[in-house]
Amino acid sequence: MTRDDGQAVGEEAPRSLARRHPRAWDVPAGLVLSGVLLVVGQVLPGVTIHFVVRAPESYSVMGGVRDLWEVGNPVLAVILFGFSVLFPVLKLAALFALWWRPWAPARRASWCHWLKALGKWSMLDTFVVVLLVGTVQLSKLITIVRTWPEPAVYAFGASILLATALTFRMARLAHGADEAPAGPPARLDRALALCAFAGAACLVLGVALPVLHVEKKGVERLYALPAATIELVQAGWSAALAATTVVLVVLLPLVFLVGLGVLSLRPAPSARAVARLVALERWAMLDVFVLALWLVYTKVSGIADVTRLGGYWALVAAGALSLVCAWRVRRVY
Repeated sequence: MTRDDGQAVGEEAPRSLARRHPRAWDVPAGLVLSGVLLVVGQVLPGVTIHFVVRAPESYSVMGGVRDLWEVGNPVLAVILFGFSVLFPVLKLAALFALWWRPWAPARRASWCHWLKALGKWSMLDTFVVVLLVGTVQLSKLITIVRTWPEPAVYAFGASILLATALTFRMARLAHGADEAPAGPPARLDRALALCAFAGAACLVLGVALPVLHVEKKGVERLYALPAATIELVQAGWSAALAATTVVLVVLLPLVFLVGLGVLSLRPAPSARAVARLVALERWAMLDVFVLALWLVYTKVSGIADVTRLGGYWALVAAGALSLVCAWRVRRVY
């Protein structure tokens, strides 16, 4: 017989993680720091766009939501608000509760599972900013002199990545304290291998092929991820931000998909190896990047003629196949 909080009747009253691990001072300090960075990142401008014939304009998380709403895209405005404003705040509040409230092991394990699975979607607005700058770095098309990063974009990204790291840190502490049972053995198949290798191939094509064709007043330009990343660095953007985007969007998803494909072809894959791939996938953010690409495509379409090319659809396919692979492997773990 159990109570509403998942604790069995007669069991010792659960203690909070803060009481179980009083020396883990890095967790509360990280939570406070993540909260401060989140407020800064959401309120202050993340990028300033300097034009030739009019005053500079600044883009912030809240400003991006407002702009989408005002130009007649309420659905996209709600998506951006949900993932980049509401969800990070709720996630941080959940982490505070997870650390200080004396939850039963079953309830704590459930919260850890969902926070690890959904936490990466908070990075949506950071990718929107990076993609927006990459696509509007078109001086001859829309009379832009330059785009300049503001500290808020780094604060927002740092807050989300720090909260994600704290989620894994707290999950490990909870697992050790509560002695959570191990997952079932890996059961993979050749269909999963085909899905994983197809996703990896689509990701490579999405990086290699042009993604968007932008045209205005007879001037046109192709947008491709490698060239756009190089231009961001040349325009004064932090190499660390560009490198982080490449790692989260390209390298980690590629390692996950190829690794999963290889393990799926083995008759008896290592359960530990599959578990490591599952943990890696929670840091891979290709699916979040694809949603950000759709938002940016819609936004840029309002100032120029934009055509989606093969690289765009390859990235969409890679993101979809990555989600399918992650869903199937999580049924095992």
